[in-house]
Amino acid sequence: MCGLMEAATIGGGLLSFASNIFAGRQARMLGDRNARILEQRAKSARDKGKIEKGRMETRQRLLRGRQIVSKSSNVQMGGSFLDALAFQAGEDDLDLSILEYNTELDAIGFMNDAQTQRLKGRVKETASVFNAGNSVFDTIVKGDELAIFG
Repeated sequence: MCGLMEAATIGGGLLSFASNIFAGRQARMLGDRNARILEQRAKSARDKGKIEKGRMETRQRLLRGRQIVSKSSNVQMGGSFLDALAFQAGEDDLDLSILEYNTELDAIGFMNDAQTQRLKGRVKETASVFNAGNSVFDTIVKGDELAIFG
């Protein structure tokens, strides 16, 4: 028959085991939740980049149209004007490429962080299993010291 001390030892061991398992599951769930948030941020960054790209393209078309209209009223279209339009088109294309590149870098960063959060959650969950096993072992050792199991 177990006394109060032995019952407390067994109860404490069971509580420690359960709390370790619960903490690990919570850590995994938190990692998954954080990962979903970061994945949404990656999607938002890409969406924002698409919107900004559309805005820049529209602005570029309007500016080119104004330049053409203002120069066409002055019938003399020299090489320097055409060169300037070509140069500006090249600069605009470069700006769009930089925007796309930076947008994708931001999104990749968010996705990497999401994967890291998931991994951290899984590692903590795995560690909690070992901690739970350790608490069971400690309970058995204490039980042997108190002659519960022997």
